Amino acid sequence: MAMQKLYERLFSYPVFRSDEVPGLVPEWSPRVSRQRLKDLVRQGRVGRVKLGVYFVVPPGQRPETTAVDPYLVGSRLALDSVLAYHTALELLGTAQSATRVVYYVSTQYRRPVIWRDVTFQRVAPPKALIAARNERAGVVMQERDGLRVSHSSRARTLVDCLDRLGLAGGLEELFRSIEAWPTIDPGELLAYLAILGKVTLCARVGYVLERFAGLWGLTETDLEPFRRRLPRSPVYLAGRGTPGRFVARWNLMVPAG
Repeated sequence: MAMQKLYERLFSYPVFRSDEVPGLVPEWSPRVSRQRLKDLVRQGRVGRVKLGVYFVVPPGQRPETTAVDPYLVGSRLALDSVLAYHTALELLGTAQSATRVVYYVSTQYRRPVIWRDVTFQRVAPPKALIAARNERAGVVMQERDGLRVSHSSRARTLVDCLDRLGLAGGLEELFRSIEAWPTIDPGELLAYLAILGKVTLCARVGYVLERFAGLWGLTETDLEPFRRRLPRSPVYLAGRGTPGRFVARWNLMVPAG
C-alpha cells in the first residue's frame, strides 16, 4: 500500500531525481522514501537511468521497453541543468539534423553519460556567467510531459553556438537551423554579449544578423550597436584553418563560398 502511494504520485514526474522523492511523501522519513524507491525499482515499476535519475514505468510495461524522453533525462542530470547548443536548436524546433547527443550546461562536473545509445554531455557554463553569478541568463522554460525543462533562448543559443560551433553541429547546420526562426531580439543578444564580454562574438553575431536581416526584419539601426563593439584584430567565424574571405565591415574571416 505504501509503495502504491509513491508510485501513484510519481506519475506526475515521468523522469525524476532520487532527491525529489522525499518531498512527494513528506510524512515519510528520507530513509523510508529511499527504501520504497528501491522496492519499486526491484518490482520493475520504476526504471533507473544513471546517477540518481529514474523514470516511471506505466502499468503493464517493462523498464527496458518504456519510452523515455531524452530531453527530460538531460534536464534532470543536474539541479542546474540547462539544455543548450544543438540540443537547444532541437527544443526550439528548427534543428536540421537529428543527433544522439544531449548537451546540458551545468556547474556540476560530470563525465558523459551514455544511456540507450544517447550521450548526455555536460558542458561548463561560460566563465563570465559564473563570475557574474548569472548562469541563468538567457534561459527559458518549456513543458514536456508536465515537467518544466530549462533551455537556452534563441538569443543565447545563437551566441553560444557561434562561440562553440562544434557543439552546434558546425556552421552549415547552425545556419540551416536558425534560418527557420521568425525573428530574434537584438537587445537580448546585446545584453547577453555584455555579460560574456567577448568582443570577438560581437563580430560573429553581427555578421549573422546582417546575413539573416531580411528574414528577421532587422534594419541598419539594429546592426549598428554590434558594429560599435567590433574587436581591433580580425576574427574568424569558423576555424583558422578554414579557407575563407575577409568581410571588412565586420572585421571577420568567413568560410569561402
